[in-house]
Amino acid sequence: MASSAPSQSGRVFRFGPFELSEQDGELRKNDVRIKLQEQPLRVLVELVANAGKVVTRQQIAEVALGRPLNVFDRSVDVHVSRVRKKLAALHDGDDLIRPIRGIGYFLGAEKPEKSKV
Repeated sequence: MASSAPSQSGRVFRFGPFELSEQDGELRKNDVRIKLQEQPLRVLVELVANAGKVVTRQQIAEVALGRPLNVFDRSVDVHVSRVRKKLAALHDGDDLIRPIRGIGYFLGAEKPEKSKV
């Protein structure tokens, strides 16, 4: 599960071996900066800020991408896929973000409960 610590520069999230600074727009692992494009980074902030909860595709589109989700729009999935691949490559292949079919995504160590979906 992710933990959040307020700081003068905004929220800082820690999850697994990673640290994400919302204000600085930086993802780090062991103090090494990991490059992510702006939209995938915003998607990751939304997922980490809601760790342990299912985040809908609509919520990601509205909050992280700043627009409503179109029925045929796959941009949320593309951005989440980029984040998942980057994190898995840096975390021994572990997939920290789980897709919830037809709904959205879940970031957390445990499986999402049905009541959270």
